[in-house]
This record gives sequence, C-alpha cells and structure tokens, in this order.
Amino acid sequence: MNERSLGGGTRVRRTSFAGGRSSKTTGIGSRRRVAMQPLKRKSLTSILQQQQQQQKIQPKQTWSKQLGVITEIAEEESSLRSLVESLKVEFENVKKEHSELKEKEEETESIARNLHVKRRKSKSELEAYLAEEAKIRVYPRKPRVHKKKPKQMKNKAMELKKEAEATKNCAQRIREAAEVKVAGTRALDQIKLLSERGSAARASTS
Repeated sequence: MNERSLGGGTRVRRTSFAGGRSSKTTGIGSRRRVAMQPLKRKSLTSILQQQQQQQKIQPKQTWSKQLGVITEIAEEESSLRSLVESLKVEFENVKKEHSELKEKEEETESIARNLHVKRRKSKSELEAYLAEEAKIRVYPRKPRVHKKKPKQMKNKAMELKKEAEATKNCAQRIREAAEVKVAGTRALDQIKLLSERGSAARASTS
C-alpha cells in the first residue's frame, strides 16, 4: 500500500496487488512441484534398482577375477615346486659325481707321487750305472767284473722309459680330472643360482 499526498493535505492510499499476484504465483509453483514428485520418485526408484543390479554383478566379477588370480598362483607354485625338485635331483647327481671325481683325483695324485719317487730313484741308479760304464771304458782290463752291467743298464733304461710314459699318462689323467672338477664346480654354481631364483620367485608369489 502506497500513500500519495494531494493538495490541501489530503492523502490517497493505493492498494498494491503484488501480494495477490505473488500468492497466485506461489500456488502455481506448488501445483507444479506436486506434479513433478511422482516423476522424481520413479527416476529415483529406477536408479536404485540399477545400483542394486550393479552391486549384484560386481561381486560375481570380483570373485571370478580373484579365482583366476588364485588359479594362476597355484599353477605357478606347482611349476616352481617341480623345478625345485628337479634341481634337487640334479644337485644330488652332480654332488655324487663330484665326490667320485674327488676320489679318483686323490688316487691319481697318489699314483703320480709314487711314480715321481720311483723315477727319481731310477734316475739316480741310472746315473750310477752310467758312471760305472764310463769307468769300464776307461779301464778295459777288467771285462769280467763289469760283464753284466751293460745288460742291467739297458733293462733299467727300459724301466725308466716305461715309468716316464706312465708318468705322462698320469699327468694327463690329472689334467682331465681337474677339468672335470672345474666343470662340476660350474654346474654346482649354476644349480645354486637356479635354486635361489626359484626361491625368490616362490617368495614373490606367496
């Protein structure tokens, strides 16, 4: 309501219909809201149903993924176990071969030492016989005393030759045993490395 002054002090009141208009507008808006409420309820219901369906589907998918991962881990663990078992068998075989080679090497070294001692002894004896032969050549007046010496020296030389060949063969066997020992050591190192890798892979999957 607005007041307006006229001449002579008279005031005229003007009634504003804004309140009426606003009340009409408010009534229309409330009717629209009432009309929209069923639509909103329907849309909310459909959204809730979709969410429930998704929640039902998601556990199945998650369970299937977890089952697939567990199956892969089990297969990998089984393969690692078989690998470890095969490595254990191979390790035992190499260990046995290494022990046998060590025994043969010790036996060969013992034979080589004995041959070396015999060779030195035969060499000293041969030198003594050669010295006696030189004396025979210098003093030819006593052929009866030294008649058997050349034959003995010849036999001794043959023995020395045989012992030298045996020593050579023994040295060859020692070299071969050393090479086999090195190969066995490398195989043991490789098996140890593979075993460590298998243990690390098994620990990573567990």
